[in-house]
Amino acid sequence: MNQFTKKRFVLTGILFFSCLMYGYSQTSKNEQPDPPVVRGFMMSGSFTAADCKDAKAWGANVIRMQLSPVSFASRSGKSLWEAWPAYLDRIETQMRYAIDAGLKVVIDLHQPPFENVKSFDHAEFWERSDLEEGFCRLWTDIVKRLLPYKSHIWGYDLLNEPLDRAQLPGVTRQWKPLAEKIIRKIRETDKDTWIIYEPGPGSLFTGFRGLEPLSDPRIIYSGHFYEPQDFTHQGVFNIAGTDLDEAKTKTGIPYPGTVKNSYWDKARLEQLLRAADEFQKRWNVPIYVGEFSVIRWAPQESANQWLRDALSLFEARGWSWTYHAFREFHGWSLEHDETFWMQGSPRPERVTTDTERAKIIKKGLEKNNLSEQTENHSNPVYKGHDLPRLRGAMISPNRFKQEDLDVIAGKWKANHVRWQIIWNGFPNGPADRASIEEFDAWIDKQCEQLDRMLPELERYGVRVTLDLHTPPGGRMPQAEGSAMRMFSDTKLQDAFVATWQKLARKYKDVKTIWCYDILNEAVEGKIPENKGILTWRELALKTSKEIRKIDPVKAIVIEPAPWGGPDALEQFEPFDPKEVPNVVYSVHMYVPHSFTHQGVYDQNVNLVYPGRINGRNWDKEQLRNALRIPREYAKKHGVAIYIGEFGSIRWAPDNSTYQYLKDCIEIFEEEGWDWAYHAFREWQGWSVEHGQDKNDDRPTAEPTDRELLLRSWFEKNER
Repeated sequence: MNQFTKKRFVLTGILFFSCLMYGYSQTSKNEQPDPPVVRGFMMSGSFTAADCKDAKAWGANVIRMQLSPVSFASRSGKSLWEAWPAYLDRIETQMRYAIDAGLKVVIDLHQPPFENVKSFDHAEFWERSDLEEGFCRLWTDIVKRLLPYKSHIWGYDLLNEPLDRAQLPGVTRQWKPLAEKIIRKIRETDKDTWIIYEPGPGSLFTGFRGLEPLSDPRIIYSGHFYEPQDFTHQGVFNIAGTDLDEAKTKTGIPYPGTVKNSYWDKARLEQLLRAADEFQKRWNVPIYVGEFSVIRWAPQESANQWLRDALSLFEARGWSWTYHAFREFHGWSLEHDETFWMQGSPRPERVTTDTERAKIIKKGLEKNNLSEQTENHSNPVYKGHDLPRLRGAMISPNRFKQEDLDVIAGKWKANHVRWQIIWNGFPNGPADRASIEEFDAWIDKQCEQLDRMLPELERYGVRVTLDLHTPPGGRMPQAEGSAMRMFSDTKLQDAFVATWQKLARKYKDVKTIWCYDILNEAVEGKIPENKGILTWRELALKTSKEIRKIDPVKAIVIEPAPWGGPDALEQFEPFDPKEVPNVVYSVHMYVPHSFTHQGVYDQNVNLVYPGRINGRNWDKEQLRNALRIPREYAKKHGVAIYIGEFGSIRWAPDNSTYQYLKDCIEIFEEEGWDWAYHAFREWQGWSVEHGQDKNDDRPTAEPTDRELLLRSWFEKNER
């Protein structure tokens, strides 16, 4: 719904037209939007970060973001498509406002992408020859721009209240086939995000009668609820040019009560939903009430009762809903009192205490908290820091200097580094032969190195992952699987625990260090029996408990064995948060390994991404599938996932590494995962500052597209 001047209509008769069926796919009982039910607010296209945080504080878990691209272009003094790039920028900015507040988003196309149109609700508009071209272009651009945020999008609402008044009381017959074409176009880019379809006509639920499902299985069906409109919109219509006294005669309409010779109460409201009830029962689809409201100056108790009845009807059906509207036109505001207002009068101020209408909506929003606690185990999920996202890189402290920090934190704007505590090589190095005493002395030197850089890291606001890359005893030779020696020696395991006791005591009050990543890529090998050797999970649990005795707060990061791969997490039972609170689980992403590491351990450099690798076609969808286990693990156990490493060798053919990194990052961003690229100024094979020629070990004169890719994401960081 637009501002208070928006015209609505009242249906006076009933005549329905059947829509042609383009094939359907009934939604599986196990396939639902995430979360299945949302409750929140509709918000105008000019909302702020503070508005999102306030909506979240009210209890909302979703906002419906109005898009009005033509109005934006007009205000900019440009044509629609000239202004379009700037409007996409604004959409993305506001998307991040919502994400940072912990809200899901419905992307609502409130205004079709056509200029110089007298009215969008008349036949002249629906008979245009360029409808498909305009809608598909707009939605393609939106979906591509928001693809990195798709896990935060609850649904794409294709068009707000489609209506051709000449076809009333039926639906607009051109709309459904056009919607099918738009959906097919969206699916070329985004195969997963749910799509919201309003059958119409306009705001009414009558279009559900005789409706056949759309062909795509991920459709949320939607209607708006303002009946009876003479009650919900009293004092809004037909007051222009009248004086205040005359305008007031058009208010005072009660509910329950008689409106235009018909009696309206909850039972009458429920009758309006029967067509949607029958449709949902037959096809097992989700339904969403995208808008509902009553003007604030309706008789106070009448407005309160109408809201209670509407919410009761929606909740009884398990329907999602968004109240119209939060901080848009004050006539619908829950934060303004019931005093009548007429256009041209001074803008009223918000009240300082909750109105009764606000209390009713807040009561309805409380159900979100109960749902999130049940579904997500904790609310919110503990991630170890207070920033929207950590985006950075792994670094090698043996080579990391002030000028390197000035680049990655200052110029590039990374907000975290994964600081390796590593003894000259991986997977093998001096630790393989060192005594426990020598290892302990080496740890002290590593701490001295970190201590020298901590003030500068703090000055830049960079968060540090303290990563123990080399454990006591090191590893067995690569020919023997690179198993860690401490999985065959209890003294080495004791030394591992003692190392973390030392580190926790030293750094427990250092806020720059956000987490303890207690072991990089554990490999157990074959553990001897009956010698008291702990498995990796047992050792990690013991160590974490000892850390908690010293530092009860800082995040502990746990990587599964072997090698911290995504699939390894499936066999790692998470710690009981009552035993060890504040745990984040981490995986490293180098799948498919033969592509990301080609030419590292052998001379073969012939694998291209996207492409066929090891007998399988690898593309973004396959990468997403490779990360299925961490995604499901996070949801099942209510924990955060941290991508502690990911990367691909720079000399992969056809600049494949750029596309691989781009796809990986977009997936991480969809999931809301923190990430660290491997690696910055460590070994030149992983360097984004070097070109694709394996034999050229000099940084390029101009930034590579891989470097620019990382920097484009780092630019979004907060500190």
